[in-house]
Amino acid sequence: MEKKAFSSRIEEGKFLILTSQQLEPFMLENNFSDETKNLVESIRQKFDSASVILFFLNNRNGRYTLDCFLPIYNDKASFEGFMPVRDVGGVMCLLPFMQRKSIENWNRSEIELIARNAFRSAHWAKVYGFGVQEDDGLIVTQIDIEPYAKEPVSQGALDFCMEQLNHYREKAAKQPEFKPFLHKLVKDIEVMRRERDFATGFRDLQIEAHDYALRLPDVSDGSFDARCFDQFFDFIVKFFESRYKSLTNKFSVSLTPAHGSAMLLIDLIPENNLDSEMNDRWKESKEHLAKTVQAMPILAQKGDPKERVNKFCTDASLEPEKADKVLGAAKKLFPAKNKSGVEIYSKIMQNPLATFDHEGFDYFNKAKQDLSDSIKRVEDMIVSGYIGIMIGWKDNDMKFTILTDEGRRLTIKYGADQIDEVKSRFKKNVKLERIKDGRGWRLVQWK
Repeated sequence: MEKKAFSSRIEEGKFLILTSQQLEPFMLENNFSDETKNLVESIRQKFDSASVILFFLNNRNGRYTLDCFLPIYNDKASFEGFMPVRDVGGVMCLLPFMQRKSIENWNRSEIELIARNAFRSAHWAKVYGFGVQEDDGLIVTQIDIEPYAKEPVSQGALDFCMEQLNHYREKAAKQPEFKPFLHKLVKDIEVMRRERDFATGFRDLQIEAHDYALRLPDVSDGSFDARCFDQFFDFIVKFFESRYKSLTNKFSVSLTPAHGSAMLLIDLIPENNLDSEMNDRWKESKEHLAKTVQAMPILAQKGDPKERVNKFCTDASLEPEKADKVLGAAKKLFPAKNKSGVEIYSKIMQNPLATFDHEGFDYFNKAKQDLSDSIKRVEDMIVSGYIGIMIGWKDNDMKFTILTDEGRRLTIKYGADQIDEVKSRFKKNVKLERIKDGRGWRLVQWK
């Protein structure tokens, strides 16, 4: 801001604040068309109680055209008295501001919000503009608005916008027709907060502080379809039912919208009364769940379905029967055609643990189908095939998976006394006899 006389030629990024007496020669010197001159006069007459009106210009083929305008009121009575207007002669009226300070005393926050208000709401190219105030005398000031139109949103601009929100809350309480303007201001603040959180790194810290974050698809005007959370929750439940059944009803899921961001933050909260053994089991289950999510991207990539399924089962430490149930729930996370995908993050923002988008659905579906087909129950006691997956070498419940000659995957339990003979046959073709053991199968002998 400066308090000296300036040339009345329009400059890029410099807003001259004129008096009403200087307006006509200013428009002549800058070759305004008769149409633009008439629009300026119509707007001034419509908003004659405003202290200042800012006009935002675009330059097309060497001629200045009005893109939008912003009335600013210095006193409460005038602010409360203006009526809602969306445009004058097709030129958009931006949300009027209430600002008691005179224009030469505006700081960065006011200027930044003015610039953002124009290029966010209209089609202003962030270059040209001027203002008119109803005082006699010389040109009083010049606003250098260009830097603030390019920098990330500041906390000061957010605070100033919150001041405007309070003014519009009072106005809408007395004049219900201003409710839509109040709601638009709320949505503008939401967008600014998202940008501010991204610029300051706060969003990344939020993700780091929670178990999972879902980036929501198809965000529009701050609204989104959050059904992906239901689908992610079903996936979590299915994982616990399949792999940690004793913990299925021992935890709750906390859901928090990320502050000013199109993300949902998710925490898995265990019951307070878990004994030490169950608490250790709980920690194990959370680590296993994260490992399972992290292993899923291979299923949505190009490649041989059998190889991709084998890698997933190995990396996720899931036997095929349990993996089939878990992936059945995960499949629902994929969006419909023409919808944006869902990204799942955990602890860091740089890369998602897994992405569910339409491009990866066919690959995932083929792998899932291959897995389902391979574990269809057969009652043969003698089977032959390839041992490709071993699970739980150090657990009490040790298993290996055989991919049979018919293309089925069968999980076989074995005892501690059979560890060496199983290891010696890993990644080899074998023939064996099995016996029913509860809902599963147990190794009897090799053939």
